Amino acid sequence: MKVFVLDTSAILSGFMGEVMIAPLKVYDELKKFRNELPEHILAYYEESIRFYEPEEECIEKVRKAAEKTGDIHRLSDADIEVIALALEHKGVVVTNDLSIQNVCEELNIEYMSYLSKDIKRIFEWEVVCKSCGKVLDKKYDRCPFCGGDVGFRIKRSRSLKKK
Repeated sequence: MKVFVLDTSAILSGFMGEVMIAPLKVYDELKKFRNELPEHILAYYEESIRFYEPEEECIEKVRKAAEKTGDIHRLSDADIEVIALALEHKGVVVTNDLSIQNVCEELNIEYMSYLSKDIKRIFEWEVVCKSCGKVLDKKYDRCPFCGGDVGFRIKRSRSLKKK
């Protein structure tokens, strides 16, 4: 029986599976949408999903993989914990988030999109100043060299392994 590890978008999109788990940080994010979700839907998910704290060792593996792909700056703590739970429970991540899928691919974790397409390639990202073009060592609010806006660009990409 597959264990589905849900991120917030999967829950808000109405995904349903037999065995569903999520990190507590996803539950915290769901609370922000309390007024937008019908009461019976929220009750269903509170009853049907088991919420866990992932093991620190798994969180660290995910962080290292996200640093390698450059997605570390694009993932929230909840996103990292979703991937860590999938690693720990050998689950299938259900997400529409392309950065989560990218890191799952790096860690050989099964994933699926719900109501959107899966990624086609694996990307490695780098932080770069949009004004002067300098590659930066981390995400800054403003470029430390010229004060310009900071963003991301693809450093490298590669095709997905056949599934």
